Amino acid sequence: MTLAFGTQTGSLANHILSAPAAVPTPSVGMGATLLGWTDRYAATVVSVKDGIISLREDRAERLDQNGQSDTQLYAYTPDPDGMIHHYRRKNGAWERVEFNEGTKRWTKSDGYSLRLGVRDHYYDYSF
Repeated sequence: MTLAFGTQTGSLANHILSAPAAVPTPSVGMGATLLGWTDRYAATVVSVKDGIISLREDRAERLDQNGQSDTQLYAYTPDPDGMIHHYRRKNGAWERVEFNEGTKRWTKSDGYSLRLGVRDHYYDYSF
């Protein structure tokens, strides 16, 4: 599968992180990173069922004093009120999905790309 740069992310770093690679088997409690256009959001796997993984966004507390810098350090804690995202693996890559109540099926949805196995948060101050 070929990912065209710029179709899912706006930064080279997020594009590289979203590329299919050797991915760990998802398990509840595993860290994950939701890859936005240039930002990244830490998350935790909260469910693995029937080929669908569900993730909840974590709280990310900035620890450094670097201001509007690319060098950022965060501490992560579970957020019981964090947004839930669902993904399935298709053609070697994770794709975001939503459940369609009308058809009772999961359908592809626009949204963040996913990196499984690593929790990371990054805010791009240039936008």
